[in-house]
Amino acid sequence: MTETVEARMRRTREQPPQGFFWVDLEMSGLDADRHVILEAACVVTDPFGKELSSFAAVIHHGSLDESDFEPYSWQQHSGSGLIDACLSDGLSLGQVDEAMARTAEEFFPGVSAYLAGNSVYRDWTFIRRHMPRLFSMLHYRLLDVTSLKLIAQSSGIAPYPKAKNHRALDDIRESIGEMQHILREFSRGPQFGASSFTDRDK
Repeated sequence: MTETVEARMRRTREQPPQGFFWVDLEMSGLDADRHVILEAACVVTDPFGKELSSFAAVIHHGSLDESDFEPYSWQQHSGSGLIDACLSDGLSLGQVDEAMARTAEEFFPGVSAYLAGNSVYRDWTFIRRHMPRLFSMLHYRLLDVTSLKLIAQSSGIAPYPKAKNHRALDDIRESIGEMQHILREFSRGPQFGASSFTDRDK
């Protein structure tokens, strides 16, 4: 008998996290019902951010029209070359969904994977809408580095520098680096007070 998602989640809650399943999606906008995924990446780490495995792929699209993008997304992804990459090459979304689900199964056997990233709930909404195989492998609990960043801001911790080139695998590795930076600073004890933190990006 196939194990239910609920049973896997229950088993996950009964033990401490063995690692995290980091995801970043590059999309044509922020509405999962209207916009599309252009690129997807995942990185598996141990609980402290040591990288164990990674996968990244451009999603092939037969056509992409500027009118289907949010203006900021069109400017960002045309400038990075991602739109051209989607039109010329890439995998189907179904292939990417399957590959990422298999990665989650390999590294988190018998349990649900904890999704991690910056503002990762936004990615979660696209996974729920467009990537059903991967969605079935994920726990509802998330590790959102942006939440840690907000606490770091209020504690006066200097921001972690990012290149912000908006390519999925690079963004994940910057998120992991940011988490490690914040945890190192927290280990020294918070210094509450005014902060010069100004990074508003995801």
